[in-house]
Amino acid sequence: MLTIKQFQEEQKAWVAHNFPTRPNYQPLLGLIEETGELSHHVLKMQQKIRGTAEEHLAEIQDAVADLVVFHSDYCTAMGWELRALLAYDTFHEVQTYSRIDTSLAGWQDHVFSISKAVNDIVMAHVQMDILKGRTASVVFVHTLACFCKECGWSLQELLEETWAKVKKRDWRAKQRSENELKPFTFTPDKVGKYLVTVDAQTGRGSVQFVGDGLLPAPRHVVGIDTGIGVDSTVELVIQDGEVIGERSQ
Repeated sequence: MLTIKQFQEEQKAWVAHNFPTRPNYQPLLGLIEETGELSHHVLKMQQKIRGTAEEHLAEIQDAVADLVVFHSDYCTAMGWELRALLAYDTFHEVQTYSRIDTSLAGWQDHVFSISKAVNDIVMAHVQMDILKGRTASVVFVHTLACFCKECGWSLQELLEETWAKVKKRDWRAKQRSENELKPFTFTPDKVGKYLVTVDAQTGRGSVQFVGDGLLPAPRHVVGIDTGIGVDSTVELVIQDGEVIGERSQ
C-alpha cells in the first residue's frame, strides 16, 4: 500500500524531473482546474446529460484524486508534509464546511465545501499568509476525506489508482521526442533552392521552390532524406539530386 509520505516523495521527484522550474503557485491553478472538473461532472450527472451516471462518477472520482495530487505538490512547494496535515484534528472545521447528505441532489454541498477550501488556500497564498494557508490546507484534505467517506469511497484507493497512471507520464521525454530530427523525403523537380518545413503537430513536411534555376541541370533526380527539427525551416540547395548546401532558419 502506498503511504502518504511515499506518495509525496515520489511526486516530488516526478515534478522535479518533468517541471523543474515549476513556480509554487502553479499547483494552485491545478486545484482550480480540478475543482472545475468536479463541478462539471456533478452538474452534468444531476442534469443527466453528456454521459451516463457511471461515466460522470468515474470522472468525479478522478477529479478528487487529482485534487490530492495537485495539493500534495503545493504542500511540497511550501515545505509542508501532507501526512502531517492529515494528522490534525479538524473534525469541527470539516463539519462546518460539509453538510452530510450523500444523495445525488446534495452533492453540490460537497462541491461548495471543496471549492471554498480551495479558495481559502488560494487567497492565503495571494495574501502571503502562510499560517492561514496551512490551516486552509488542513481543512481541504479533511473535507476531501469526509466527502469520500460519506460516498463510501476509499480516498487511498482513488489516489493510488490515479497516481499509478500519472507517474508514468514523462513530459520531458515527450517534448524531446517532438523536437527530434525527423526524416523527410521529397523529389526535387528542378535545380535550385527549396524551403523545407516539418510541422510539429503532424510531422508532415512541405516544400517550396525558391531558387532561380541557375545551377547546372541534374542528370538524374532522386529522393532526398534530410533530418530537420520540427517547427523549423531549412533552405536546401539541390544539384544532381543531392543536397549541396543548406541553411536553417
